[in-house]
Amino acid sequence: MENVNPDDSEKLFDGHCDHLPVETSSPSNGASAALTMDELEALVRAGLHSGFCLSGHEGIICTADFKPVCGLIAPLRWMRRNDGSGYGMEVAFGTRDGVVARMVFDNRELDGRRVIARLADSGFSLLGAPTDFKQLLRAWPDLRVDLRADHAGWVETPLGEIYMRPDGTSIAEVRCAASQAILVNPRPAQKAGTLTGWQEAVAGSALGNELLMFGICSTLSAPLLKLADLQTTMFHFYGQGPIGKSHLLAVAASTDRSPRLRQSWTVDADRLEEQLAQSCDGMLDFDCLSENPSSQLLGRLTGLGDEAVSGGATWIWRGVRLSTGERPLANLLVRNRKIVPAAMMSRIIDITADIGPHGALQTLHGHDDGDAFLVTMRQAMREHHGHLMPAFIDAINRDRSAIIGALPQQIATTISVILDRAELPADVCTGSRREALRRFALVAIAGEMSIALGLLPWPGGSAIAAVSSVTGRWRFGQDTAVAPKDMLLRLRAFIDQNRHSLVWIDDASPTERADPGRGWQDDQFVYLTKDQLETILPLRDAISGLVKQGIVVPGGERNSWTYRMGRQFEHRPRYYRFRKDLRVWKV
Repeated sequence: MENVNPDDSEKLFDGHCDHLPVETSSPSNGASAALTMDELEALVRAGLHSGFCLSGHEGIICTADFKPVCGLIAPLRWMRRNDGSGYGMEVAFGTRDGVVARMVFDNRELDGRRVIARLADSGFSLLGAPTDFKQLLRAWPDLRVDLRADHAGWVETPLGEIYMRPDGTSIAEVRCAASQAILVNPRPAQKAGTLTGWQEAVAGSALGNELLMFGICSTLSAPLLKLADLQTTMFHFYGQGPIGKSHLLAVAASTDRSPRLRQSWTVDADRLEEQLAQSCDGMLDFDCLSENPSSQLLGRLTGLGDEAVSGGATWIWRGVRLSTGERPLANLLVRNRKIVPAAMMSRIIDITADIGPHGALQTLHGHDDGDAFLVTMRQAMREHHGHLMPAFIDAINRDRSAIIGALPQQIATTISVILDRAELPADVCTGSRREALRRFALVAIAGEMSIALGLLPWPGGSAIAAVSSVTGRWRFGQDTAVAPKDMLLRLRAFIDQNRHSLVWIDDASPTERADPGRGWQDDQFVYLTKDQLETILPLRDAISGLVKQGIVVPGGERNSWTYRMGRQFEHRPRYYRFRKDLRVWKV
């Protein structure tokens, strides 16, 4: 791929529009991407049909008998899905501020007052009867019909596949292909500063901080997921206290949009569907996962990667999700009695974020302390954001066929490099764990592609080095065979991380004792459930060895490695009992 400066629009589009990707806001009816009020008025005069007229130079549309209807508004085109359903309309209208705005809405919304309310909220003036206004729009002549896109990301059009940006602009190899699709409910464009400014101030500061580099590269991997035949990826960064986890998400977000637009895990269902639609084949970040999630949130967590978004047409969300929390997500699910299927573990990847002398940071690039570094970097992200991802998608479109053909071998080769550098055992590369490694590899590939294109100002090889290091901190477990020493280390880590949730038996309330998912402790032992152990190690193969070492102490029942709890527990449940004094476990 040749190096192209995305800040130089003349270089990007100088006479090669049939071969280079095109980013367009998909205008129609001769309207430019950004209409002036005079241009909108001309559109209205040309399109008004019988029964309506424009009142002088006041910018007011009236009925034939001069009753005011509304301010300036012009339908631009109809839209529908490939199957003929989902008819809707795009309009341009004047606001009270004297600017021209655009809106897309479903045709069925015109039957109620929702469209009028949305327009009014955006500064449009409705001056007459709603029935006259609806007739004005529905009878507008000579509107073309284009493809409706219910979500951002890769969209099939009659002239080829395009990438629909969350703001409704689209990137395609051929301009006319991009102009044939329209996104429902786009978000406002979010760009500030320049790509060069972002490269110097943000990407430059991320260099040497492996988690920040990983966050940037993981965001870039999102549009490659479909090309690599992968679905959802979720990287969950965990660690106790304020160690820079939220900053990691902000840096990743700045590649594509404003870093201030972050979501909490408690976002309501309607807002989540909107976010999913706007971030398909992109990145969606959620900060601060609660230690005590609601039942609704637990259901959402166990369905990660399988969100079926409906609204007339059903589609499955695909993309990269970045998340932060105090503890590994797998631990949280198990603690709340949610079993994590192996297939899901290939999509949900827990990574410890407390890795350096400054929490999630390893180098401060000359700043006196972590706070000074973060303040400087946050200011840089506010001034420069939203440029890297569009430029990278441009590059993908230029070599789309070649990339699709090369990715399988690139992924296999990159997995081998990562396994070697991360010093992971070879048997990690099996089953669902291999699927997780494919996702790590794609992150590294996206980073190295961007370096080769001149989009990331890092030395070649630095992206795969950072990804390999982060992969070494991947908390994998559940279905992977590990060495006895590693089993003990995992057991110690699990008990240490969960020491506050392991209830002292003598201090427990009747309600706590009735909870079958809790772990327990007393002066001599730690008591863990089968489900808890399944997240740490391959249970069936490990327990007999731990019994021989005297670490697991069964209760003496025939053919059972478990211990039956005392009579203070109703039904006397069985637990695996671990001796404290054989290991230095501070619980």
